[in-house]
Amino acid sequence: MLSRGRFIILSLVSLFVIALITTTVYAKGISGLSLSSIKTNQAVPVKSSGADPHAPNVAVLMYHHIMDKPTQDGIISTKQFEEQMRLLKEQNYHVIGLDQYRDFILHGAAIPDKAVLITFDDGYESFYKLAYPILKKYGYSAVSFVIVSRIDHPVNGEIPKMTWDQLREMKQNGIALMNHTYDLHKSAAVNAAGGQKPMTVGKLYLKDQKRQETDAEYQKRLSEDLKKAEDRLKDELGNTYGALAFPYGAYNDELLKIVKNLGIDLTFTVKPGLTDQSNANAYRINMGRSDVKPEEFMKQLGEFEAGKR
Repeated sequence: MLSRGRFIILSLVSLFVIALITTTVYAKGISGLSLSSIKTNQAVPVKSSGADPHAPNVAVLMYHHIMDKPTQDGIISTKQFEEQMRLLKEQNYHVIGLDQYRDFILHGAAIPDKAVLITFDDGYESFYKLAYPILKKYGYSAVSFVIVSRIDHPVNGEIPKMTWDQLREMKQNGIALMNHTYDLHKSAAVNAAGGQKPMTVGKLYLKDQKRQETDAEYQKRLSEDLKKAEDRLKDELGNTYGALAFPYGAYNDELLKIVKNLGIDLTFTVKPGLTDQSNANAYRINMGRSDVKPEEFMKQLGEFEAGKR
């Protein structure tokens, strides 16, 4: 028979175990990744939930910043990026552009075997100075998702972003320039305690009014920002359709509805996997790290193609 002291200790241990089990959190659209891990472009082992590898599909590759000598693991080196591009050609991958990708996703147009779409997020000037010359060398197109406010109004102290003149030049040479929001690539408080969420998925806490945004206010804020980005891209570059990469990969049902209402028919997450016609909300494979050798990345890409990831 248990003594009273042992019974109390066992009860406390049981309660602690139950508390641990019940603290699991699921955030739709972030696919199990913490916000901090997405911000720093960390490699997180997540099983793919993408396309059937036996159906026609596209491997959408994701990059962010590129440097000759990376200062973080989440930044790819120029040398590594060029080696990846060489290996894509050597291993008979076929890089397609956003127009061809869109025709495949929306209209069922044919694509080559081992089709690849190259994407860069955030609009860093390093894309223009370092990645773009390599893409031209191999005859590859790509997509750059830009934070449009940073093109309109550069911010001192940040990693330099591209200019409209640079974007116009690339547009003439097969690079698609698309929406990464106008000015919502940041987090903000969503409650009185200061809890943070990406501004695209969190209803903001209005401190002066001591309340959270209403559904209508949230929808208006997002619609106005995304439309402004689309309008600026159309005015400056002549874009005829929209595509959006979600900041941090975060999205929810309300955001998807807003995007659809704005006529943006292609979206991109950070969830790993291949993308087929069944999902216009694309999966992407993170190839933009300097702590993984190009040969290892190509091995991983082959495993996605073979359905082993």
